[in-house]
Amino acid sequence: MKPFAPLFLLSVATACGGLMIPQSDTLTQRLYTEPSIDIRTPAFDGREGFSTLSDVEAFLRTYQPASGVPYRVDHLGQSQKGQRIPMAYLGSEDPEAVRIWVMSGLHGDEPGGWEAVMHLMNRLQEPAFRTWLSKVRIALLPMANPDGCNALTRLASNGLDLNRDQTKLLAPETMLWKTAFNAFQPEVALDLHEYRPYRKDYGRLGTQGMAGYHDVLFLYSGNLNVPTELRDYTRNRFVAGAGRTMDSLKLSHRAYFTSEEVKGRLVINQGSVQARSSASHHSLTNCVSTLIEVRGVGLGKTAFKRRVLSSSSVALSYIGEAARRPEELRAVLNRTRQAAPEVVVHSVRPERETRITMIDLAKNDTVGVLLPVRDASQSTPKLVRQRPEAYVLRQATPALREKLKALGIVFSEVRASRILQAESYTVVSVAPDAFNWEGVRPIELETRVETVQLELGTPATEANPDLILSMDQRNAPLLAELLEPEAPNSFVRLGLIPAVLNQALPIYRIKP
Repeated sequence: MKPFAPLFLLSVATACGGLMIPQSDTLTQRLYTEPSIDIRTPAFDGREGFSTLSDVEAFLRTYQPASGVPYRVDHLGQSQKGQRIPMAYLGSEDPEAVRIWVMSGLHGDEPGGWEAVMHLMNRLQEPAFRTWLSKVRIALLPMANPDGCNALTRLASNGLDLNRDQTKLLAPETMLWKTAFNAFQPEVALDLHEYRPYRKDYGRLGTQGMAGYHDVLFLYSGNLNVPTELRDYTRNRFVAGAGRTMDSLKLSHRAYFTSEEVKGRLVINQGSVQARSSASHHSLTNCVSTLIEVRGVGLGKTAFKRRVLSSSSVALSYIGEAARRPEELRAVLNRTRQAAPEVVVHSVRPERETRITMIDLAKNDTVGVLLPVRDASQSTPKLVRQRPEAYVLRQATPALREKLKALGIVFSEVRASRILQAESYTVVSVAPDAFNWEGVRPIELETRVETVQLELGTPATEANPDLILSMDQRNAPLLAELLEPEAPNSFVRLGLIPAVLNQALPIYRIKP
């Protein structure tokens, strides 16, 4: 029988919403020694707790960039509790400067993220980085979820996980920062997070359970609507470069993974295909995108300096890669914006056994564990359709039009009557999920596609106009994810557009 205490600890660490320290001093001293560096941010001023929103606002307001470097502070709007959401812009104002987006604080129980943004800004004051800042413009969003960050709780005030809200946009904070993101049109995007190393799922491993080991996990997209060249470039240029930086700092790293129970088996999911969260969502806007997970949730201030150094060093590496190779980056993004002939509606991940380094709690040391892994980077298509010239959305409500605008989707309203030949989607099966998920009741459905004559711009559409959404736009891959009905994060699957058995959906395809 396994000893009770470690498993109890894992269960508490998973269930508890507050911050705690389940990790022994012995393990910390063996594997996670603090770096000998000075960090001049609020959480390192001798206090016990973490930086609050007012601390972040004061830091941004009083920040002094290197001489001659442009700097501006703005506010996106207000959170659900009326807190202003601060944002800063640092670096060149030249229209040709590479645009880099750095955000954190989507989850309020991951304080290393916003501390790392402030430490990154301090590091960018050094004269050595002035050349970089003459070539890039950086948008910095330290606390995307200020209500959660102030309370040190994962979710927004309405109970939603904001990193699961990026296609349905049910939280006002998501609408605000998505609007800012798409107005900025980043070419490189980073989202800084922390992960929980002590998980209930890991309690079944070994004799006394195991824990996550790596300082840094890199989450980049395996979504097949992100062009292969962009996926490869993200991994081989930016992730690999940051990995070398981690090696130089003696910080451990690998591709991101998490666990789930599937029919009684512990299965590891590696990478991302989901448009609902930032790693893939940002990539679908033709952008080098990575979500960074640093080992930290549930650890309190244990190894906090090491965590802040990890995140800020990854961000600094990405900024350096973009600043040193702007022509190469732009050439890749120009090529990957070219239209793909197909849209991948569904994909599947192959499963293979992979050895993953973890911490054996019985030994207080690392071990290699052979586990079944489903790797997003090895995904293959399951349902594919020809890429349309455009989509049509019939009688789009104001709420849907506002979501599309926030997501950077360009559309035109049909105000005069016209007839088009199009493809319709008729619902041939539909079943709601058993439970609500993140504010919606998702559905499973199948459709039949057939050619029809479509009349647009009728008097009935005056209040809610018909929309034409061309696929000749920057965010075209994201548009396909939103409007192909069976796509995992489509407006239909998430219940934002109703689906009725044996009836046509209000979404149509115009063939090339």
